[in-house]
Amino acid sequence: MKYVLLSLMVASFAFGTAIDCNKKTHCSHFSSCAEAKEYLKKCGRYEDGGTQRTDGDNDGIPCERQFCDKKIIIQ
Repeated sequence: MKYVLLSLMVASFAFGTAIDCNKKTHCSHFSSCAEAKEYLKKCGRYEDGGTQRTDGDNDGIPCERQFCDKKIIIQ
């Protein structure tokens, strides 16, 4: 039994923690840009049948006002 639990723990670290797409769906639920991006990537936009309401302008960047601001580069 110890080996089963140990192998499950190792597997969870190796493959990353599973996320619940219904737990966090709005920008106010996230604490960083990276976290919002991960959820958007794995869960999809609400408008496309996913659960995330974080990319209103459909540019692939979630929570632009809160975390993931666009950098404008003037050349």
